[in-house]
Amino acid sequence: MVHKRSGQMDFADAFLGNNPTLNRQLDKLDELVDWAPLEKLMHPIYSSPAGRPSHPVLLLFKSLLLQTWYSLSDYVLEASLDDRLSFRRFAGLSASTKAPDHSVFSRFRDQLIQHGIYQKLFDELNRQLERRGLLVKQGTLVDATVIEAAPRKPSQNEDGSAGKSPVDPEADWTKKGGKYHFGYKAHVGLISTAN
Repeated sequence: MVHKRSGQMDFADAFLGNNPTLNRQLDKLDELVDWAPLEKLMHPIYSSPAGRPSHPVLLLFKSLLLQTWYSLSDYVLEASLDDRLSFRRFAGLSASTKAPDHSVFSRFRDQLIQHGIYQKLFDELNRQLERRGLLVKQGTLVDATVIEAAPRKPSQNEDGSAGKSPVDPEADWTKKGGKYHFGYKAHVGLISTAN
């Protein structure tokens, strides 16, 4: 089987692994699951001894789990794997490895479905979690992007309070990253229920 190497720790991973502020929920879930039976089910996928190296099937399946739990498109899954340390750690991507392209996830999902493995994988995972009295029900990603307002900013007090803009009364002052900004907060929350 020709696979790319993944999941191997590098210097950046060792450094980041000691960070106490990292989200460890996915790490805990990863430790609870026996991945060997799932990997065995996926053996027919990308098992050619020749050709260009493919991504490890377990990395791709764990990525699909993240996609399901957080309701992500293939494009957003790729971007999230490149951006979120907790996702990278769960999937088995080292800090210095680029996430698979969005099209890889689509092709992999199609292969799982064509081989009749897709539902079996989720059934096995749910069986293991239920045996431990657990159910992965949902995940949440929140993006609190600040969008700067176009009109001139009204005066601001030291505590960030200020009057409203007569031109754009819906805009307001907010603090993000230790700085005050005048504009809007775009809160986007993604919540999903697992299969």
